[in-house]
Amino acid sequence: MEITKITVDLLETAFKQWRQAQAPPAELLELDLLSLLPARSAVERAFELYDYLVDLVKQQLTLYRQAEAVDLPAQYSLQRQSLLVELAGDFQVNNATLEAWSILYYRYLSGIQLTIPELAKGASVEERQIRRRLELGLRLLWI
Repeated sequence: MEITKITVDLLETAFKQWRQAQAPPAELLELDLLSLLPARSAVERAFELYDYLVDLVKQQLTLYRQAEAVDLPAQYSLQRQSLLVELAGDFQVNNATLEAWSILYYRYLSGIQLTIPELAKGASVEERQIRRRLELGLRLLWI
């Protein structure tokens, strides 16, 4: 697959489809990265790609939390209220990049579906800021 075919919109589509337990766009399953992994079928490649992206986002989120001395959770939570508390902590240090990784994680990868209004309330910001940070998060993942 040509790298130029990967766009922010394509990544967002993939995350939305994963949230709905659907396969990501077929274009992403043609990534050379996936040819290095043992997955053979399209379903296996989709799982491998999802796991890879979750790990990448978590790694970046952890790095930025450490850089800003944000209290790190012992493990990523699976409870809605705990997730919103963690999100609020990420937004208290006013680091746009940390906020972007955080929103990307909590919107698409945390295992609990949080809406834009819920995220905005949890972070104590307006919905348009959440959307801007989500766009930035997708762009950071894209580059």
